[in-house]
Amino acid sequence: MSDFTGPEPTEPEGLTPGCYWRLRPGEVIDEIAELPRYHSSRPAIYFGGPDLELVVDGDSGRRHLPVPTNAGDGPPDEVACTFLSIMVVHRATGHVNEPDRYLEVLNASEEPLARIDDSASWEFRADSLQRICDLSGIAVEFEHYESEAELLTARPMFTPAHVELEVDHPIEADVRDFGNALWIGTIICFALVGAGGMEFIFATPVKYAVVTLAAAGLGVATTISMWSRIRWKKKKRFH
Repeated sequence: MSDFTGPEPTEPEGLTPGCYWRLRPGEVIDEIAELPRYHSSRPAIYFGGPDLELVVDGDSGRRHLPVPTNAGDGPPDEVACTFLSIMVVHRATGHVNEPDRYLEVLNASEEPLARIDDSASWEFRADSLQRICDLSGIAVEFEHYESEAELLTARPMFTPAHVELEVDHPIEADVRDFGNALWIGTIICFALVGAGGMEFIFATPVKYAVVTLAAAGLGVATTISMWSRIRWKKKKRFH
């Protein structure tokens, strides 16, 4: 199959009443008559509908948010006022060395209402996001950080748990990564070796060492990840 070489699709000139503008990572805005079913692996931003609302398919499910154009219909803390686009450079984790990218939807008090982590997908187009914000009356801001420590200092409320672990406890983060590598590496070895190799492993005392190392790696990685998540939640609760 050859690569697509045709012209880029054009964005709609205006929003048709009752329809939605849809913005997906790496794509331009298109218009749809109704909302599709939410899917956790398909982040998207919608604006429009009968009530002119903002709909965000993000990390915590689908959020329906009023916007400043009809802010009187709901409490101020439920009204989307700002789109904050965050890009942060981080240390290489395995083969991943690309910046992390987050989209935060904030209310007037800069409290988070919805969040999209698009680090593992294409980036949302800034010009298309700006069009949705202009139409809905939502402000848009772009911030870039050269390190995770810089993000943690400037925006602690928007820093994920794994980032705080890597910044505040780098040794524990290295141990967690080693445990994950040990566990995943053992699974890969089991998958790659032939029948003779599997028979050698499970028919001799070697099996106890292999299983013990794999279980220890999984236990260490899981324990440190849970510990960092619990500390992160407590910190956010009392911030």
